[in-house]
Amino acid sequence: MLTLQHLLSLPEFSDFRIISGFNGVHSPVTSAGFLDWESEADISRSFPPGEFVMTTLVAYRYDPVKAENCVRSLICNGVSAVAVKDVYFSDFSDDLKEFSDKRNIPVMFFHDIFIDDVLFAIKSELMRMNARDNEEAARTLLYTRGLDEGSVLDNVRRFSPFFHGNLISVSFISIAGYDEAMPDLFTRKYNSLGSNVMEKYIDELLMEHTLTENIRHTFIPYRRGLFHILTAMDPSLVPENFEQALLKKFFAIDDSFRIGYSMSSGSLLTVPQAMREALDANILCTTEGMGSCYYGDMEMDRLLCSCASRDELTELFELLDANLRSAGSKEAADDFVATIYSYVSTGGNINAMADELHQHPNTVRYRLSRIQKSWKCPDTMTLKGKAVIYVRLAGFTRFMQLS
Repeated sequence: MLTLQHLLSLPEFSDFRIISGFNGVHSPVTSAGFLDWESEADISRSFPPGEFVMTTLVAYRYDPVKAENCVRSLICNGVSAVAVKDVYFSDFSDDLKEFSDKRNIPVMFFHDIFIDDVLFAIKSELMRMNARDNEEAARTLLYTRGLDEGSVLDNVRRFSPFFHGNLISVSFISIAGYDEAMPDLFTRKYNSLGSNVMEKYIDELLMEHTLTENIRHTFIPYRRGLFHILTAMDPSLVPENFEQALLKKFFAIDDSFRIGYSMSSGSLLTVPQAMREALDANILCTTEGMGSCYYGDMEMDRLLCSCASRDELTELFELLDANLRSAGSKEAADDFVATIYSYVSTGGNINAMADELHQHPNTVRYRLSRIQKSWKCPDTMTLKGKAVIYVRLAGFTRFMQLS
């Protein structure tokens, strides 16, 4: 949560002087706005509670009484603070200061800095704080077991207070080639996308106009990608595969992206499970180089992916990896790893492996015999099972650590 006290500690606010409402410096700041020529009647609908309002009061530069009434109206509206650039006014009456003190809403003046620079600083800080809060909420929902219903709903509402009560689906989107972190440009571009875009795309998607109000969705930047959460007032009005159609308006659904789709739907209490499913599906996409994957199609990989972060599987992978790399000489360790990957991708076809590895078939057979001995596999079936588990866990454990 961004507070006024935190903002005032930034370099852009070094020129600001508070004249009243000092006890309100701990208030949260939820947005930033500029009052230009708005009348007193416009204030209630133009400047919501929690907004940091900047102004020169140019509209009332010849009428100090109306200027102070305008500031009173902002205070009555519950804004977080009123900051006046001292172009036309440099102080206010004791009555206004007392009114500000009683409401604990600071009134301040500043001189040197440009208003646009201050607004940019506030909005940048809001984005940074919101991203941090969103990541904290996401991690809580993903990894905290046994959350009560109230805690689940509180964290989901931190993503968006406008969600409808029914979850349609969750997806997790990342960019191919950016396995550890997404580019800043990607974060900035999609950080603020939400329900405001629905009306723009409704006709293109050939949906009924009533669907605009029925749908609420948002993007949540998280670690190496984005969560997309889609909710509805009436799920029966949402066409099948609607999320995929909607995402196509934002992303080229091709090999440039990795998109994992959840399987679970229901009330907002289902969001944590759906987020885990979407993330697991994305991890499989990323390890396999696929454009998209549905959690419902993961089959055996559901179990391995969901358990990859457990100590037992981490220890199993580390043991398999150590034994695999010690199957030959130290210099050939990477060759043996490449051999087992090729073994899985080709289904154990020796000739296909030889082509893929650019080795003689006898060399491939030799490596497999050494691996089979190192892994203590009594037969080919056991070797195939351990090979698949090794390759899957190699990707799953890595991406679990990044998520």
